[in-house]
Amino acid sequence: MSFQFNVNFDIRQATRELTEIQRRIVPAAASRALNRTAITARTQAARRLPALVGQSGLSSSGFKQSIKIIKSRPNTLRAIVKAEGKAIPLIRFSARKTKRGVVASAYGRRKLYRGTFLAKGKYGRGVFKRTGDQRGQVRQVKRGRYAGKRYKVGYPINELYGPGVAEVFEDPRIFQLMREVVRREFPRAFEREITFSLL
Repeated sequence: MSFQFNVNFDIRQATRELTEIQRRIVPAAASRALNRTAITARTQAARRLPALVGQSGLSSSGFKQSIKIIKSRPNTLRAIVKAEGKAIPLIRFSARKTKRGVVASAYGRRKLYRGTFLAKGKYGRGVFKRTGDQRGQVRQVKRGRYAGKRYKVGYPINELYGPGVAEVFEDPRIFQLMREVVRREFPRAFEREITFSLL
């Protein structure tokens, strides 16, 4: 999901009283203003995301790295702010072991994940849960040194994850925040860029 904005209407409004020569500098000035506004929107979104994701241990700078900007150009006058990144392992959300399972703070609230446990996985410690219904079945090794030997199947285990930055980025509150940033910041940035270009 991405948030994009263009400023064609705003530019028409702002250039009514400019001369023909002055109008020639508008696309480049507007494009620079759009890019500055997109940077501000990304920063504000990164500050808001931790509260929506939960206690993941990631700072706002960590979220900021997952939010990319596709810059505006004078011929497009459109900037895009988009989030990328995989889901965050549940153990990052202040996970704590209890008798009934692991408690973690994903999605902004503390929750008990029944039947889960902490263990070391392929990529370090994580929160895991046993799945499947094959436990107790007897199987036989088909190849190798132990061919022919029998063994009992245990439950497979899967690691649990919390939300990712891209998922939470779709929250309407994030989009509303960025719309407010655009309405507030773009006119100021555009005016500064026009003034600078006319010097």
